[in-house]
Amino acid sequence: MTEKNNKKVENHKTQHTHKTKTHQHHVSSKEKDEKSNIWTIVLSVVAIIAIGIFIVNMGKLLPKPDQVDANLLVTVDGKEITVDDLNAEIAKLPEYYKQAAETTEFKENILEQMIVKELLVQKATELELEVSSSEVVAKIEELYLQMGITEEEFKVRLAEEGLTYDELVANYREQLLLNKLIESELGGQEPTEEEIKAYYDANKDTLTSVKASHILVCYEGIDTCEKERTEEEALTIIEEVIGKAKAGDDFAELAKEYSDGPSAPMGGDLGWFGRGMMVPEFENTAFDLNVDEVSEAVKTSFGYHVIKVAEKKSTLEDLKNDIIESVTNTALQTEVGTYIEDLKTKAKVVYVNSIDNVEENTELAEKGIGTFSIAEGDLCLSEDGKPLVFMFSTTTCPHCKWIKATYDGVVKEYVEQGKIEAYHWEFDTKDNTITEEIEKTIPQEHEAIFSKFNSYGGVPSFVFGCRYHRLGNGYEVEGDLVAEDTEFRKVIDELLEEVSGETTPAIEEPLETAEV
Repeated sequence: MTEKNNKKVENHKTQHTHKTKTHQHHVSSKEKDEKSNIWTIVLSVVAIIAIGIFIVNMGKLLPKPDQVDANLLVTVDGKEITVDDLNAEIAKLPEYYKQAAETTEFKENILEQMIVKELLVQKATELELEVSSSEVVAKIEELYLQMGITEEEFKVRLAEEGLTYDELVANYREQLLLNKLIESELGGQEPTEEEIKAYYDANKDTLTSVKASHILVCYEGIDTCEKERTEEEALTIIEEVIGKAKAGDDFAELAKEYSDGPSAPMGGDLGWFGRGMMVPEFENTAFDLNVDEVSEAVKTSFGYHVIKVAEKKSTLEDLKNDIIESVTNTALQTEVGTYIEDLKTKAKVVYVNSIDNVEENTELAEKGIGTFSIAEGDLCLSEDGKPLVFMFSTTTCPHCKWIKATYDGVVKEYVEQGKIEAYHWEFDTKDNTITEEIEKTIPQEHEAIFSKFNSYGGVPSFVFGCRYHRLGNGYEVEGDLVAEDTEFRKVIDELLEEVSGETTPAIEEPLETAEV
């Protein structure tokens, strides 16, 4: 088969199988962790459910055109999740997530977390699990006491982070409910003494942790600094603070008075941290210090620091409880992932509109196209100006098998009439089923197209001319291959109209296609 010199598309790494999507944020300093202490409850829910986010793309089903609600993204066993719900969830996140939240991939990730969370909440409700108000209040009190502030100061901090007290209560209630569900359904078995010892021996170099406090003095030119002082002035201040700390002044009080870091109200307390959690300059100094020792000035990208270590853990006895928690949590995470996957398999999750194309989908629905999304940008055309039409699948995917004959049949008719250039790539065989030849390689440009329009890596996936795209089958839930046939033709005809300004259907009426 002769490869066409297709219009280049930005190359992304291709994923051919399901992949776990996790809500990640790289923390180069404990400073960001401190600033978001009040967000622990919100993000811990995300951490639990992200373990089990295996996107069920193969079963993605959308309603018929006349059923499309422009604001509706997905239904989870009948419970609707709308664009407004998604935006409200994103609005709850700390400020430093907001830039990432503008990307489609981030929004899709949050949406999938919302789906999994909804499944867990529904299961907890089914089991009649409840969380009392006293449990919630106790946890919130524990949080602000741990931060070393009063309830009123805590509420001020909440407001600074853009979160109301009632919202935090709701978040706590939800997390406690999910915790009860996991404990009820999965429990958790502690490791044996032999397993604890083996884990310690294998990881002792990275297990050592310190509990420390610090004082940060920043200066102009640092993105996170709001102070109007030069670097020389900052160094003078930090050296003055070091002198006072070494003379015996209370370190926590010095932090409250001098520190520019978000841990200042808590006396500079950073809590426990291990290797890899801080920027290298800070980490190396902290781990080299003895208990109760005060450091010299440490310069990082955040400014100048002085560090004081309160405690260290390095022996097996010191670290035993940490090891038990780590090993138990690792095993539990695997169980949670399997548990959530089972819930998703049994649930009916219906994806209605894509995030990027809610408004465009409404316009398409008026044309009888209800299951494809529309994309901006250049068309993907062959060397001789024909639209490139793709289906991506595997031979083991049952949903791919269901739609294969219908897709192949439709596009072959348009290919024979010289109107399009079509492909049906099977990732496991690397064969294009539209041709009689047996291919062994998928062109890199075609893999890039798949990846560009499919951030999850699921199949079946359809990309028509880099203008219309869809993940999953549109009418499989109804078993309606005729509707699939009709919509494929309407999309191709719209594509041809954009290319040439006129539409000539391959055939007037779709043929009944036998189910495979």
